[in-house]
Amino acid sequence: MRDNELFQSHLDEAIGVINNGAWSNFLWDLISRDSGKFLGQTLLILRKQLDIGSITQLDLLNVAMTSRDENGRTLLHVAAASENSNALSFCQFYADEIDFNLKTANNSGRTVRDIACASANVELSKWAKLCWNLEDIINNGVWFSFTFTLIIGEDANLLTLFLHILQNALDKNRITESEILNVMLKSREENENTLIHRVIMQGHVHALPFCEFFTNVIKFNLDTVDNLNRTVRHIACASKNTELSKWARTHEMFLGRYEIEGGKGLRSDPVHRSERSSVFFARDVTKKERDPHQYVALKLIHEATNFSTELEARLKCKSYLFSSGQDIGHGKNNYEDDHVIPLLRYHKERSNSSNIHCLVMLKGGKNLSQIIETERIAGWDTQKLHIYGKYLGRAIEHIHNRGYIHADIKPRNVIRTSNGYIKLIDFSSSVNIDAHLTDKSVSSAFLCPELAKIKLRPQKSVEYLKSKLEEIKKRRKDSSVLKNESDNKLELERMVEDVRAVKSNIEYSMLIKEESLVESRYKAQRQMDIWGFGLIIYYLYTGKPLFFYDLEGRFVNESDKKGLTDWNGLVDDDFTHLVLKDCHDENKNIIKVEAIDFLKKCLHKNPQERFQTMIEALRHPLLIRIY
Repeated sequence: MRDNELFQSHLDEAIGVINNGAWSNFLWDLISRDSGKFLGQTLLILRKQLDIGSITQLDLLNVAMTSRDENGRTLLHVAAASENSNALSFCQFYADEIDFNLKTANNSGRTVRDIACASANVELSKWAKLCWNLEDIINNGVWFSFTFTLIIGEDANLLTLFLHILQNALDKNRITESEILNVMLKSREENENTLIHRVIMQGHVHALPFCEFFTNVIKFNLDTVDNLNRTVRHIACASKNTELSKWARTHEMFLGRYEIEGGKGLRSDPVHRSERSSVFFARDVTKKERDPHQYVALKLIHEATNFSTELEARLKCKSYLFSSGQDIGHGKNNYEDDHVIPLLRYHKERSNSSNIHCLVMLKGGKNLSQIIETERIAGWDTQKLHIYGKYLGRAIEHIHNRGYIHADIKPRNVIRTSNGYIKLIDFSSSVNIDAHLTDKSVSSAFLCPELAKIKLRPQKSVEYLKSKLEEIKKRRKDSSVLKNESDNKLELERMVEDVRAVKSNIEYSMLIKEESLVESRYKAQRQMDIWGFGLIIYYLYTGKPLFFYDLEGRFVNESDKKGLTDWNGLVDDDFTHLVLKDCHDENKNIIKVEAIDFLKKCLHKNPQERFQTMIEALRHPLLIRIY
């Protein structure tokens, strides 16, 4: 009979046994067959039936324990003594999955483990000996010495057998992951090497499964160091074992390549978080040491539309020409590296049922907010103020020259690199000049007045406002106003102010009814960025922001919001005494006059009276001064 016919006959026989429960004779017969071919196939069938619930572990355990021969031998005794090629698989199946006790003895007192240890089947003997030691290991915690013996031993397969047994002990709750981890961390060699350090340095053939087991199951930290400050990961990355090296570089890395600062992956604290995105610093482990692109900033954008907006603004060509994760070559960014932190690549992927929209940029240094807060340069260090203002102005001009406005100029979006250059980041609001601005949330404290009036003012109908005005006038007329009474004078002043406010709102509401005006107000103009630039220069030269804002750049009080929507320009008495207040520069007075003139021009209420281009602003005496 041919092999396939034999197998079909055996399969029919095995299914019949499962249906009728006639395990004993069937299994005894299989174990006694010389080839062992059918025993291996039967094990596959048994596992499948266990998985679907046709039989239980208890069924199989009862068959093994109650079906003995005249010498008191169980099926496992016979299997361990046989030359069946699948004897090891059979014994492992019963010991691991059916929980058969290998200390079970026959009539002469010999256990299954005794017989297996003495077997001519070398692999079966090794397995049984390891099982022999397992109980002592679990009870006495002698992990280090035992496993160390396996690592330096000549038989590499012993280590994988040990991992198999150890996993089984975990599954049976004979020991816990934390117990193993504690022993691993405490039991070190004299040079502070852990077992994993030693396995990798030994060049062990099974180093990869060993590392995978201890990191995935036992949660061993690959960044654990020895006394030479070498982490397991770094040693593994340098291994000649290419599979091990590749695994070490990407294990527990975000998107398989980024080691996020903080050590907790995306659970680490971001360096910046907003409603639209979170930013993390990371190391690209696919890059070699000293590669200038090794340290990066990851910007995870929550909404796909915001992601697309910034991506398209940053690239010279359409983003579909680059695949997710592909390096964006030199010259493919829309902006020069001298002025803008470059985009290295993007990732648009799906992971764990969620979408990932990630921009990868070079890691910058401090942002301007951090510089002002920690280095205390604002209001006195004229040389640095001049340099920062000039380089920021050039960066904005570069963007305008490429046909875009940034639309969110604020200190947090200005970065100083390690070599001292001032560069811009965050193009999520950027659009082409004369294009319509995005409707997404904005940094309200950095809006220009003409835009703030549209975005921040409560827009009520003209009819409602006129009725409100009539109500105030009637109240004023009905009031018996006695000018010599202070209470009535105060009431009169309040009503006058109310009248002015309502009239202003009526005028504004009537204006915005004209669609063409609304459209023009929402179109991107250079003067919008110039306003933001002026706010930064104001902060640098006075030491305080013009309007107080939170970390997101939003107003922290209503009075500042009203101050912007009703903006009439800078008033000398309100700010000139603040300019370079703590400065001791010998040219302070000259610089102060230049700064006041510059700020009035940048922050004029009428956009047509501001600098019309950044080139014009950069030619102002404040920014062309030579130090």
